[in-house]
This record gives sequence, C-alpha cells and structure tokens, in this order.
Amino acid sequence: MTWPSGATNTANLDSGTDSPASARADLLDAAQKLNEIIAHVSSYIQGLLDDANAAAALSTLGAAPLASPTFTGTPTAPTPAVGHNDTGIATTAFVQGELASRSTPAFGDSDGSIATTEFVNASRIVKRKTADESVTSSTALQDDNHLAFAIGANEEWVADYDLYAENGLSVTGIKLAVTVPAGATMFLFAMCSALIPAGNSNSQSTSSSGAALNYTTAMMTNASPAYFRMSIRVVNGANAGSVTLQFAQSTSSATAVALMAGSSMKAQRVA
Repeated sequence: MTWPSGATNTANLDSGTDSPASARADLLDAAQKLNEIIAHVSSYIQGLLDDANAAAALSTLGAAPLASPTFTGTPTAPTPAVGHNDTGIATTAFVQGELASRSTPAFGDSDGSIATTEFVNASRIVKRKTADESVTSSTALQDDNHLAFAIGANEEWVADYDLYAENGLSVTGIKLAVTVPAGATMFLFAMCSALIPAGNSNSQSTSSSGAALNYTTAMMTNASPAYFRMSIRVVNGANAGSVTLQFAQSTSSATAVALMAGSSMKAQRVA
C-alpha cells in the first residue's frame, strides 16, 4: 500500500488515526457491517420469494392489501383544486373548499345544488313554548313570547299552531289572534276541541290582522284545559316584518288564563 504524499503524521505510520493500520481496521469493520446488511436483505428477499401468493408477500412487507385496504393513523393525499371532478381522492381540505365555494340557493331552487342549512332554515320554522305564559285581569291582546316568525317582503307563508290553554277558561274564556305586517293579506282559521254548548261554533276565522277569535266564557263552560288548532296563510306585501301570535282573556278576571308549555308552531314558506 502506498501512502499518499503529504499525508499527516508520517513520522509514525503504524499509529494514530491517519496510519495505514487504523484505516485497515476501519475498512474491515465497514466490510463486516456491509456483510451483515447484505445477509439481512438476502434473508428478507428470500422470505418474499417463499411467500405463496401476493397477499402473503404484502403481509411480509407490512403493506395494506390493494383491495379494500384498512389504513391506520391519518393517511394524507394531495388536495385537488376546487371544482375537480374525477376519480381522485377527495381530501377533507377539498370537501371544505367545495362547501365554502357554494352559495345559498335561492328560494324555490330544485336543481342539484347543495341545500345549505341557511336555505333549509329560511323556508321552514318550527317553534314551541318552553314555559307556560299567562294573562291576568286583561282582555287586551298581548304578543306571545315564543310563537312568532319573520316574514320578508313579498313572501308567502302558511303556518299551523297547536295550542294548549288551561286554568279557569270557564271564568276567563280566551281570545286568540295573529298579527302580520301592514299591507299583507291573511286568512286565519281556528278550531277548539272543547265541548262547545249548543248554539255556539267551535270554529272561527278572520282575514284581519290582530282581529280576535273570541272563545267566550259561555263557550268554555266545559273546557279546562282546551286544545286549539289554528292555521294561517299570509301573503306579504312590500313590508318585511313578523307573524306573531297574540292571546288574552275574553272576560277580565283575576284568575289567569295560560298558554301551556309544549304549544307549538310550524311555519313553511311557499312562495
């Protein structure tokens, strides 16, 4: 072996880190490690060759099967551009981007666009009374605290009310009404489940905003509690506003009349 000219520590070529003896030992150690790696790889390859089929080979490799693989952890993939439409993988980032790019459909749309929650909630409203609400010593109609909904200009809505009234109906009776924005047309129809005395009707109707359907004490002699079913159709004009249920006593009394918790309203925009 010829040592390179200009090598360091040439005064003692058989010792030190720059000596031929040290280099020879390092080469032998590297060769031994390389032989170990080659033996390990050879054993691994032989194991693959000995596998009976592709499924066994995939198991040896620790790989997922090609058909219906089950991944663990959080597998990732390239995110396609918004609007991409092929057989590529739709990552969660792609889905979020697609949703963000979609606008809320206009009312009445019936195409293949995505119906957002805003679109759904804007056309159907369901509300219920979460607590009893009462009127004492008053025949003046008051707004119900729960059963109202907003209506836009030039919209048409229908709504159904399921109302449960209790306490001294035979003493107080009950008045029911619905108010709508100025310029709107409406028709309200109501029926009562109570046993109405002869000569009175359990159904009433009105086409005037805020006009009371009056179930008097004479009509409510056999009612406590009572169930009322009301339906309304509202065709609004240029004034946005609200459709609001009202109620009061028919005859003023210190005995309260109440609309009970669980009474509800279902409203649907139809145009």
